[in-house]
Amino acid sequence: MLITEPTREHLEILTSQAFMMPPPQDDRQRSEQRFLSPEQWQDLLQRAGLICEACLPDEGHVLAPLGQRLFIARRPGNA
Repeated sequence: MLITEPTREHLEILTSQAFMMPPPQDDRQRSEQRFLSPEQWQDLLQRAGLICEACLPDEGHVLAPLGQRLFIARRPGNA
């Protein structure tokens, strides 16, 4: 499974789409953040019974500050 998601607040998204986004009903509710962090995504995938094979780009990569991540996940037993 491939998932692309923003993992930090983006002004351009918040000013245009935030009004259409329903209030969060998960871990973000307490923190008032709109997007899950890479660590929160990995935890969520694990709780859903999936294995997160990769989260790209890595934290030290030059593109990491852009706050857009690709998560590669799979079910256990599937290669």
